[in-house]
Amino acid sequence: MSIKNQENRICEHCGQNFKITEEEFSLYKKVGTELPTLCFFCRIKLHLSFWMFGKFRKGKSDLSGVNLITVLPEKNRYPIYTLTEWHSDKWNAMKYGVDYDTNVSFLKQLQDLQEKIGAMMFGILKIAICLVRWKNARIYFIHIATSESKILLI
Repeated sequence: MSIKNQENRICEHCGQNFKITEEEFSLYKKVGTELPTLCFFCRIKLHLSFWMFGKFRKGKSDLSGVNLITVLPEKNRYPIYTLTEWHSDKWNAMKYGVDYDTNVSFLKQLQDLQEKIGAMMFGILKIAICLVRWKNARIYFIHIATSESKILLI
């Protein structure tokens, strides 16, 4: 690796110096992304800030009572559902309908609504749901998933 094509940068968040190597330059060029403005550790902190950390525990679906395994805390603000339940017709949207109150912050009203209905984790939402088949048994595992047939653990 040639050192002549390294670039020294200053992290916009912590102010530390970091280097971008020739290999990193070629990767960023290949995938068509901009060069990083944050150092490695600040980028990791940013990525992990949306991660749900916790210990595995037994839990129950808030809709059907089905046993499941989750890393969400016992006193979770959001309901927990299996993926099958989430996509089922067991929901009544009118049950969650509320009028918009101009005297209350929009974000506060959105938070209250999310705490009533739960959510799957896409972006910054807090709940992710999947169904796992193991030894011909149905085991529900709540963490990060994209579908019933694929489980993503990072």
